Amino acid sequence: MKLVAFIIAAGLVTGHAFAAPLDDAQAGRDALGRGDTGAAVRLLSAAIDSGGLSPDERERALVSRAEAYLAGDQAAKAVADANEALRENAGDPRAIDVRTRARASIMGQGSATGGTDSVAAADLNGQVKAFNDGVAARNQATKAAYEDAQASYEARKKADADAYAAQVSTYEATIRSQDQQHAAELAAWRERVAACKQGDFSKCDTPAGK
Repeated sequence: MKLVAFIIAAGLVTGHAFAAPLDDAQAGRDALGRGDTGAAVRLLSAAIDSGGLSPDERERALVSRAEAYLAGDQAAKAVADANEALRENAGDPRAIDVRTRARASIMGQGSATGGTDSVAAADLNGQVKAFNDGVAARNQATKAAYEDAQASYEARKKADADAYAAQVSTYEATIRSQDQQHAAELAAWRERVAACKQGDFSKCDTPAGK
């Protein structure tokens, strides 16, 4: 009985451990909906840092925390979270939207205040450019590898076709040679038959091809 109770308790604890990050993420989104950005950041951070979210749930939590940061006037952190979310799901429209608004906020602050904010915006733009350059470099490397593989395939395909064509040509040449030889032997045999019939008995009884 004690063993059964222990197993049930262990299962409940384990289930709670798996559910807690999801609960925190949902509670964070609820707090964001109420306008409590501080609680939203705290709860979403707990869910993200727990390591218990699936990749999709973690990406959603990052976007939600980015929105909470932006609502709490922490645009640079919002951009960082949005960028991380987009590295996991490049096409997420929510992540793209919050990053765009956060960047606009940073640039607006920089235009209004100058100084440190302008430097931060420049640094952020440099980070974004570095990330985009890295993506472009990876895409270029992938494209080059594909083109190399395609060129190798086409070369093998041409080599196989050339080898087959050479085999066919050799076979056809052999057949033509055999046909010509057969025709010549048949013509010679007919000449001997004709000579035999005309009285040249030296040509008689000689098999064709001899």
